[in-house]
Amino acid sequence: MSTFLPKLRSPRLWNALLSLRSLMAVAVVFTTGVPSKAAVIFSDLGTGGTYSCCSANAAGGPAYPTGLLETAASFVPTGNTIFDQIDLALGSVAGWSDAVTISLTNDNGGLPGSPLKSWSVSGFPRFESTSTSLQTLVPTSLILLSANTKYWILEAPAASNTYATWNVPVGGYATGTITDFYQAGSGWRTNDPNAPNNFGTPSVAFDVLGTPVPEPQYLGLIGCSLLVGFGMDALARKRLG
Repeated sequence: MSTFLPKLRSPRLWNALLSLRSLMAVAVVFTTGVPSKAAVIFSDLGTGGTYSCCSANAAGGPAYPTGLLETAASFVPTGNTIFDQIDLALGSVAGWSDAVTISLTNDNGGLPGSPLKSWSVSGFPRFESTSTSLQTLVPTSLILLSANTKYWILEAPAASNTYATWNVPVGGYATGTITDFYQAGSGWRTNDPNAPNNFGTPSVAFDVLGTPVPEPQYLGLIGCSLLVGFGMDALARKRLG
């Protein structure tokens, strides 16, 4: 170990070890016989990935006239899943930045919780110009989603002058998801019909794709990920010491 630690201080080696952590987890997928084909975990998109061109929720920065705006939508996998990608119907508005942060989060008492993965994105088509252009986001490391557990996709402004749309599905409302809308001064409000603060905000258009994982393999993935994580954390503490 004494001959290894000096090399560990190399940033290039340390980054390689971090990459190895993800690669080892992914390798388990292939050695345990997990299916490699992604499946639709949730979708409220129309045929061919369509959505309403001209109606949307939004994310807005503090410079927007009504103040901070965020939009989030929930989904619940019916089986254990390796998260593969999300596709969202995002748009830009003339005169405003469309820089946003999209996060996959866990649930915190019926609201978006801590991020599992975040993406900084921009450059969307102009709002009302299309009903078929989707933004696809993929993870850079293994993310496991548990069956019958609520997760959220959150759109938040990434600049003070952000105003970016998130279009709604054809028909405006979707089955199987809850859309929450945050407005400065009003907090989170929802289209959940059973919620006292319901104000009828339409759903937002997106899908989630993932690779289903049978229960034994899923538990193996979790165990392997934890073991590799513990090993990397121990090396990090030793390195910093």
